[in-house]
Amino acid sequence: LDDGNPIVPLIIYDKDIKEAKTLETIGGQIDIMPTMLYLLGIDKSLYENTALGRNLLNTNRSYAVLTNGTIKGENLSAEDEERIMDKLTKNILKENGYHQYEISNYALNGIECEHNKIYWSLEDYIGVGCASSSYINGIRKVNESSISKYIKKIKQNENVVVEEHINSIEDEIEEFIFMGLRMLKGIDLVKFKKKFGANIGSIYSKAIEKNIKDGLLILNNNNMFLTTKGIEVSNYVMSDFILDK
Repeated sequence: LDDGNPIVPLIIYDKDIKEAKTLETIGGQIDIMPTMLYLLGIDKSLYENTALGRNLLNTNRSYAVLTNGTIKGENLSAEDEERIMDKLTKNILKENGYHQYEISNYALNGIECEHNKIYWSLEDYIGVGCASSSYINGIRKVNESSISKYIKKIKQNENVVVEEHINSIEDEIEEFIFMGLRMLKGIDLVKFKKKFGANIGSIYSKAIEKNIKDGLLILNNNNMFLTTKGIEVSNYVMSDFILDK
């Protein structure tokens, strides 16, 4: 036992291994399958993105998730723990029929949040009521946040908008990219060209090439979207799409 938790060694025998080795990597039951598939020579593309665990013989991460939800491991940063819990969450939701359609949103088939999809697609929407926001024809507006002031202005037939920002063309392009990449289907390249009058590659060729090379982005004839790895570091990817102003 270690702090009340059972520690069981995983012993693997292979007649082709000439010299025995001892690894101190911490793992759990879920790591056995990908580890054994690796030893059997199975192509990792067949299980790497679907198996919950990891290959204990080829990892620099030493941890196990206990039944009470705590994580036991060595030298785990807050970011490491966040990624572990994110992967667990995705698998639990998938097993229960939920699909991921945006970086932080899941839904059962047919009941995705249509309002948020409009927001992420940079389409117009109207905010009604206290503290609500609107986006119409490239202009962002925010209503009065104080309920008493909002009611008073309405009664006096005054404008309740307290903030207004007119997006520049650079603002529009950046927001289209940042919000579009949050969607798993990514950015519609035809829509981008129609909206901005240019191919996305003519504006972002270096950023696109870099992130494709790093395995963080995929570009095909119709869409540009983040890979599984790219989703994990989405803020890093999106920072490459900030335009000089």
